[in-house]
Amino acid sequence: MRNISFALTTEQVRNQTKDVTRRLGWLRLKPGDVLQPVIKNMGLGAGEKIEKIGTPVTVVATRQEPLRRMTDEQEYGRRECQREGFPHLTPAEFITMFCATHRGCTPETIITRIQISYRASISAPEQAQHKGKKATVHPLDAREWNQTPTPTTLGLETTHGNSPKGETP
Repeated sequence: MRNISFALTTEQVRNQTKDVTRRLGWLRLKPGDVLQPVIKNMGLGAGEKIEKIGTPVTVVATRQEPLRRMTDEQEYGRRECQREGFPHLTPAEFITMFCATHRGCTPETIITRIQISYRASISAPEQAQHKGKKATVHPLDAREWNQTPTPTTLGLETTHGNSPKGETP
């Protein structure tokens, strides 16, 4: 199982308030892949060990899109800031923060948007639903991806009402 670092969003992952992450690289990831969230994966000092964050997560969907999509489509950008675990940031502030923490990144950089579920695995019908959703650039009709997160879309059960090259934190 592959590790995925959440050094900048450790608390959001612990609290399961983040279901989307943006990465440079990560081009081979596909729905159904299982990843182990960790605090820090690379650059560990002598004697430091990888520290896991909770249980493994499952990739629900991936796609490549320009980072600037968050400001090009403001409503989308606001929703994505929430899903990324930064509801207090504007899309422009998120892009500034992302570029400052990822060397060589600009708003025009094509990033990989990864949607995760905190369940250990997703069902075959759910995998089939997202199969083929990976795109070189964001799809023209992105309505399915632009939904406000709900317990169902986050993979939470409701009862009674409810590194490869290029890996970066």
